[in-house]
Amino acid sequence: MDSGIVLILSEPGTGKTSLMAALTELLYHDEGQERLNKSCDKLIQLNENREQPFELPTQPPIYRSPDFTLKFQIDYEKWYEPFIINPYYLGLTNPKIETQYLLPYSVVCIPEFQKYTNSRKGQSLPEAFHRTFEIHRHWHLLFLMDGHRGSFIDLKIRALTRRIIEPQEQIHERDEMGRIIKTTWNCREFDKLKDYDEYIDGHGTNYKETTYEYVGNIFDNYNSYSCEEEFVPPVGKTFSMLKPLTQAEINKLPPEVSKFYVRNEPP
Repeated sequence: MDSGIVLILSEPGTGKTSLMAALTELLYHDEGQERLNKSCDKLIQLNENREQPFELPTQPPIYRSPDFTLKFQIDYEKWYEPFIINPYYLGLTNPKIETQYLLPYSVVCIPEFQKYTNSRKGQSLPEAFHRTFEIHRHWHLLFLMDGHRGSFIDLKIRALTRRIIEPQEQIHERDEMGRIIKTTWNCREFDKLKDYDEYIDGHGTNYKETTYEYVGNIFDNYNSYSCEEEFVPPVGKTFSMLKPLTQAEINKLPPEVSKFYVRNEPP
């Protein structure tokens, strides 16, 4: 697939991000060298008319967001690690925010995409951000993004989606030591947003059943618990272990502690 927007949508724990990691490695092996060659050719063409030439990439142009610690083995003791792209800075030249520019013919992998573009943020996203997705074909970009329900993701981007994959289950095959040696994802795929929305509403069946397989331990390629640090208290704070108290006991607590026993929403 030269370009497109692919959404992998399902509930937590169904294998969305592990499937994206497997598809990224597959793209590396199937298209990586071709994408690198085409990207370099395009930059060489642009450099013909520039005083300061663009640097040419030396590895296939695959990007990941900072919280997606993706890498995969490509040779004995040799690993491929994608470039970093922060989705908050992804886009085209604009006056509102500094831009990270994507190489032509890139693959861009973004897990938990809804946190960057949830439907409530749509009106506040820079126009250059939306424009990147609207004209992504012109730069031969392929976006792989996962999230929960499609309705959580910005409508303008959902409307441009070329393919939606919903993992139904993730099945691991293990060796006698209990180590994962193979993973299979059973999925439902939709070619149109309309078909997916009707399916989510409970009256659509226009999808195809697909299966993907990965030989090896897919979790060697990325940290599936990369968000755990967000739960760790900062310096000077600690984990909450408040015990049940009577109202009289609560009334004796300082305000910074008693507020946690109140049922009302914080001001």
